[in-house]
Amino acid sequence: MNYQGMPLFENIEDRPIQVNNRAAVMANTMEEHSNKGRVSPRGLSLILGYFNTLPVFDRAAVNEAFKQLLIERGLTRG
Repeated sequence: MNYQGMPLFENIEDRPIQVNNRAAVMANTMEEHSNKGRVSPRGLSLILGYFNTLPVFDRAAVNEAFKQLLIERGLTRG
């Protein structure tokens, strides 16, 4: 299963890997849709839509991993 062509990794049973992969998809989308430090409306829509597709019980962990990836990639300040 996927959201707008972005995989949801439902077939991965290892939760930490699944969380990391989902966060990476969101971070990659943000990078792809960023220009001079600004994310396009389309990029924001994709990220939020993807996030809202995730199971509610996984969202907090994915959000934390997403924030960490953004810091590591220099897309936001810590």
